[in-house]
Amino acid sequence: MSKNQQDKEIKEFKKNFFKKHGVDVCIFTPPEAEYQITLPTLCECTHNAFIKNNPSKMWIASMKSKTRVRPFIYYYQALCSIAWMDGHSKSSIGRHLMKNHASVINSIKMVENAFFCKDKEMINAFREILKQIVENVGTIPENLKRKIDSQPSSHLIWNETKSFSSYIEGGGEE
Repeated sequence: MSKNQQDKEIKEFKKNFFKKHGVDVCIFTPPEAEYQITLPTLCECTHNAFIKNNPSKMWIASMKSKTRVRPFIYYYQALCSIAWMDGHSKSSIGRHLMKNHASVINSIKMVENAFFCKDKEMINAFREILKQIVENVGTIPENLKRKIDSQPSSHLIWNETKSFSSYIEGGGEE
C-alpha cells in the first residue's frame, strides 16, 4: 500500500468514525525505518548517559551486560521503551540486547508504571538518555542528513517525551 493510499484511508476512517461516534481520533503510524535511530546508537547513548550519572559503575561495559544493579536497570528499561517508541520491534530490541521480547515487553511496562507513579529515578534516567541522544545524534537522526532530497521533519515522539519530561520537572504544572 502506498503512503498516499494509506493517508487517504486513514482520513476516510477518521471522518466515518467522527460521523458515527462524534469523537475525533488521532492515528499515529509507525515511523519509517530510515528515520529511526539505530539500536547500536541508542545503546551507546544510553550507556554514555548511565556512566556519566553513575561514574562508580564504569565496570559495566555496555547495555548488553548482565547485571541487576538498580541504576543500570532503570537505564536498560528506559532504553527498551525509547527504542520501541522510535519504531523498533520488541523482538529486534531483544535480539540486539541478547534478551527475548518478553524482557522488552516487561521493560516497557515498567517504564509506563514508573512514569504513572512519577518515579524520579526512572524519569531522570529517561531524561538523561534523551539529553545524550540530542547531544550525540541531534533532533534529526544522522541518516536523515545523508538523504539529498529529504525535507526537515520533527519526530513526534521526541517532542512528546521532552514535553512530558518538562511537565514532570515542573511538578505537574503547565
